Amino acid sequence: MSGSPSCQLEPFVDSPKGREELICWLVKSEGQPVSEEWWRLRLRHWWDENPWRDLVPERGWVLRAGGDIVGFQGLIPAAYAVDGMQKAAFISSTWRVDEAHRNHSVAMLMQLRRMGAARLLADTTPTNEVQVMLQKTGWTAQKEVMQYVVVPRLLPRLRFESGKRLTMNVEEVRSVKASFASDKGVEKWITPESLSWYARSVTRKHVFAGVVDAEGCLSSYVFLTPSSLGSWMEVDHFSACGSEELHALVAAVRGCFWIKLHAFPGDDAWKTIRSLHRRQIEVCHHFLMPAAMQTLPKRTVLAEGDWGL
Repeated sequence: MSGSPSCQLEPFVDSPKGREELICWLVKSEGQPVSEEWWRLRLRHWWDENPWRDLVPERGWVLRAGGDIVGFQGLIPAAYAVDGMQKAAFISSTWRVDEAHRNHSVAMLMQLRRMGAARLLADTTPTNEVQVMLQKTGWTAQKEVMQYVVVPRLLPRLRFESGKRLTMNVEEVRSVKASFASDKGVEKWITPESLSWYARSVTRKHVFAGVVDAEGCLSSYVFLTPSSLGSWMEVDHFSACGSEELHALVAAVRGCFWIKLHAFPGDDAWKTIRSLHRRQIEVCHHFLMPAAMQTLPKRTVLAEGDWGL
């Protein structure tokens, strides 16, 4: 326990009664109108349907005053590849405290910092105020990404390897050629279950496009989110076979006029693709890593943390 005589910070214990109490407070404290059912579906997606739910037991913390919830910091189980080995991790989400108790927010931040000594944490939707606090307490910011605007129909028509084909149904993926792009560094751990889970997000529509063989083994994929004026925004990409197959995949996608592709520093996946325009844009991805991971290269995509969840 931590906090003051008037407030207590305690681990959130997920139970039917505890979850309903939390949902009521989340709806009440939301800055825009949302229903209890919306939050009920979202928490179910985070904690019940999550393929990594059994890796770690923690689900976050609640701040109480007089027995009532006045703050919440959520944790969503995740998995990362670290030099080719699967490691349990957390997504930080919904750090929220009632105005009258904002001076207790730091207690939640310190809990995250202590947890980050042992496990990777990702926070990709922090407010400007939270970003400042994260950076002051050891989080690494990745705030610049290169955007490439392409028109699939204008790209060279590259062929997939013999026996491979395009699928836009994530449920056709039976296995993955590899769960990581490189055995050196830190990146998301990929499985058919994790891809299907992300595709079923409650808060945002995700369009999947992948390259599979006759047995349904996936070698490359992109996730696309419908954007404005007939465009799609790429939020996640992966290939176990290199950038040429990724380029062939994007060229084969239909259903939109243009696609905005993204690459963080050090990611050359789209560097040679034929683009109409490219520019640098700002994002707010933050990561807290144990000391042993801090010197390793990090392969980052937009769809990390709770971005799109």
